[in-house]
Amino acid sequence: MTPKELEQSIRPLMQRPMADVELREQIEKLAVTETSFSGFTWLFVPELYRRNRVLFRPFILSRFSTYMTLPKWKVEVIHWKGDKAKILDAWLVEAQPVA
Repeated sequence: MTPKELEQSIRPLMQRPMADVELREQIEKLAVTETSFSGFTWLFVPELYRRNRVLFRPFILSRFSTYMTLPKWKVEVIHWKGDKAKILDAWLVEAQPVA
């Protein structure tokens, strides 16, 4: 599937009302089958972290990336800027431990 199609698959999956364990199973299946998945760190990490940071932490750590693997194994750098930076910066502030 193209990156655009993949994004359109991730978004509704994250919004479906289901148990966290079920979501983790579904999102892991998608991540395994789609090589471009990790390029959407900015999309799935903040949402999964907010939902259940303990359950999703191993998945987040294993899929966190600044690269997207495209069809034919081309690679695109996903820059931490613009709208993606706003999303990730807000999540980073939220995720940092309180001193």
